[in-house]
Amino acid sequence: MTPFAKKILFTVLIIVVFVLGFCYYMYIRADSDKYVPLFMGLIFAIIPAILINNIWNKESKEKKN
Repeated sequence: MTPFAKKILFTVLIIVVFVLGFCYYMYIRADSDKYVPLFMGLIFAIIPAILINNIWNKESKEKKN
């Protein structure tokens, strides 16, 4: 598997895992009639964005060192 294909695979997996995790979190919170904080969407968006950024920009960091 080429490095480009691995990057795409990991990117898709991160997106799927975090979207499903967010849906599951919302379902659990709504099912138990609890308040869902507004910032939770940001947490479920920022963490995968940082991970995906690290995947795609990893080689440029290695070249600088």
